[in-house]
Amino acid sequence: FYNLEGWATGRLKIFGTLDQTNFDFNTEVKEAVFDRVFIGDIDSKGTYSANRLDIDYANSKNNEEIIKSYGSVPFDLNLSSKNFGRFFENDSLDFHSKANLKSMHFLSPYIPELDSVRGTIDIALSLTGPSSAIVRNGSIDVNNASIYTMLINNPLINVNGSAVISDNEMQIKYLKGISLENFSNNKMNVFDNISVIGSIDFSRFFEPNYNLSVNSINNRNIFIEAIPIDLEGNLDSLNISITGRDTVNISGLIEAVDATIFHEFISED
Repeated sequence: FYNLEGWATGRLKIFGTLDQTNFDFNTEVKEAVFDRVFIGDIDSKGTYSANRLDIDYANSKNNEEIIKSYGSVPFDLNLSSKNFGRFFENDSLDFHSKANLKSMHFLSPYIPELDSVRGTIDIALSLTGPSSAIVRNGSIDVNNASIYTMLINNPLINVNGSAVISDNEMQIKYLKGISLENFSNNKMNVFDNISVIGSIDFSRFFEPNYNLSVNSINNRNIFIEAIPIDLEGNLDSLNISITGRDTVNISGLIEAVDATIFHEFISED
């Protein structure tokens, strides 16, 4: 079962039998944690009967971040069950959520390469279908964001983008940002220099299948400090494709203006 933490107050009424447990609830949880993610304060109301958790609402607030959710989930919450806390795999869920966020803190614990995403982020997401084959639909909009990863030292800044998720496939309508060595406070002189288009298949959510194209915009100097290959410098042109799932393939053309590759040569040959 998922790790759950927090300070709960409110009403919880349990009735029925150990094999067919029923309850209804109207609770508030302060400083809530779900699995590895800090959620904040949650206000929720709903019932559990006939092997379904029906959520009238589950709204969370963490500083300026707000998530509003509702729906029906086929959880096994019967007190005597050996599968307590698991999905009923042959039943379907119907869950909907909208979020106004300043970060994507819920992704960082699960994606080691991602340090953080900070900006204005609006998400609408629906989860339907059986738990063994969840269907995701929705949208995501990112404005004035900064993306920090473990793959490059310099962040991507002023990131703006929009994507639509349809039947587990996220189609990126546009995603543009800036990679510079020194970011000037005078935004009038700063222009986007990186663009990403393509799609990501989330049929296996934590093993996504990538089909992306990363390109430079108008050959504006792109600064990059790549950690895995010790590459540092300015790129004039960038045209890279990223494809695959288990083995991710990166191929394409990079034209450097002033770049240095640091490499330790072990052999004397």
